[in-house]
Amino acid sequence: MWQVLIRFGYSKDLLEILYRLVESEGEENIENGRERNGVDRARRAIEKYFCDPNYRLLHDQLSEGLAELLRSDVKFLNSGEKRKISLASKWCPSIDSSYDKSTLICENTARKVFPRDSDSQYDGLEEAHYAYRVRNRLHKEVLIPLRKEIHMSEEKCNRVAFNTMKAYKTYKNLYGECDEEMLYQHYFEVVHKCGKATIGEGLKLPHQIITSCLKEESESPEVAELQWGRLVEEFSKKGKFKNSLAVCDLSGNMRGSLMEDVCIAMGLLVSELSGPPWKGKVFSFSDYPKLPKHQRRRPFVQD
Repeated sequence: MWQVLIRFGYSKDLLEILYRLVESEGEENIENGRERNGVDRARRAIEKYFCDPNYRLLHDQLSEGLAELLRSDVKFLNSGEKRKISLASKWCPSIDSSYDKSTLICENTARKVFPRDSDSQYDGLEEAHYAYRVRNRLHKEVLIPLRKEIHMSEEKCNRVAFNTMKAYKTYKNLYGECDEEMLYQHYFEVVHKCGKATIGEGLKLPHQIITSCLKEESESPEVAELQWGRLVEEFSKKGKFKNSLAVCDLSGNMRGSLMEDVCIAMGLLVSELSGPPWKGKVFSFSDYPKLPKHQRRRPFVQD
């Protein structure tokens, strides 16, 4: 079941579901003045686990899945097969974190990583003492060493092979805290290589470049400028849109949609690729069309 669940997202999504199921009830208790401290949160988590069979099933499946991955990762770590280590230790909540206090997921996971029959030291221990022992072991013997070996840990970020990443744009924010100089250099390497690529092999689509410029978290303007230039160059070599007139529909129902981004991008692209007399010209799509001119006297990202 664990493998089926993670197909719809990643493990933190499932943790978020558990957390919100419990916290939604907690908010009601706070409004009614019934919940004051961490003990109340733990009590609520226990009640939810034993009184809600659907919640308990998800809780058990999630903790079993985390435990399975963590056990495998420890084996990979000890055997030196570090490239096989998953991100389970990253997404597993830390002991006594907000997620853990609200769901007690770490205790359930720890019990599955270190079951009672796995070590004679647990024989005769009371449940509370046993739970404390395995939680402590999960923290010290599993999460800490594994997190140090995760490929994207801060101290090892310079080992990332950016040129092997196909979905670089998608993961740009994830690598934002890496070595800035290395990251910036890779941007330009990618852009310059685009001159030898086809659209399907690496170049961004026109609207993707436009969108990246419009968003606050946009990438470097210089990178967008080079990407656009490579895109225009690629189409020019193929003789595309040499005798075309750009017509853009920017009516109200297009605003804030993907269609608007595509329309703007294709309008700019066609106007640049077209020869005289249409070069640099774009018609507005309306009852009374206008013909504003688009001149490339400034960098693309300022137009």
